[in-house]
Amino acid sequence: MGIDQSRMVKEGAQRVLDNKPERLFTVGLRCTIEGFDYSDIECWETAWRTYCREVDAVCARRLLGEVQYFVRVLRQYDPRSFSLFPHGCRRLSHDESQILNFIVCLQKADAAAADIAVRVLLGNAAQCHPVNLKHLLAAGRAVADAFTAHGLFFIPLGQDVLDALTGKSNAICPACPPAEMLQFPKFN
Repeated sequence: MGIDQSRMVKEGAQRVLDNKPERLFTVGLRCTIEGFDYSDIECWETAWRTYCREVDAVCARRLLGEVQYFVRVLRQYDPRSFSLFPHGCRRLSHDESQILNFIVCLQKADAAAADIAVRVLLGNAAQCHPVNLKHLLAAGRAVADAFTAHGLFFIPLGQDVLDALTGKSNAICPACPPAEMLQFPKFN
């Protein structure tokens, strides 16, 4: 499963976000960060509705809860604004790809790769002692474990492939509206 998907993504026949785990994680990440940035509960409601369309409510609660906690911890380590694409965009920004790669490394239980991924993700903020990164590692591992527990496995592409796919760019997708123009559907 993973090898064929990996090859299809590398060849461009499949987009990274065509895979359910990557799509759910990315939508949860985008909507949660936007919810914090804009102080708008509608962003979180959009994530909840998206998750409930794709998985049952019990699974959605666990997955989204772990993603939201991860974002909360991530913001403590590096409060900079991450470049995010709108929640419905089918592309990844470079920042999003780095965050996703970190979670994938944790799901694959590759401690060395996760250590490199977190340092790439945080840049200068990661120059602290590894003990100081323990909360972020624990929060990321909880996300990875939740996805694994529900049979949702990420495609292990590696940051080099993700860099090639994103062009290391955070430039907004020309087909997507600017974030401030997004209209989130109202919850019924």
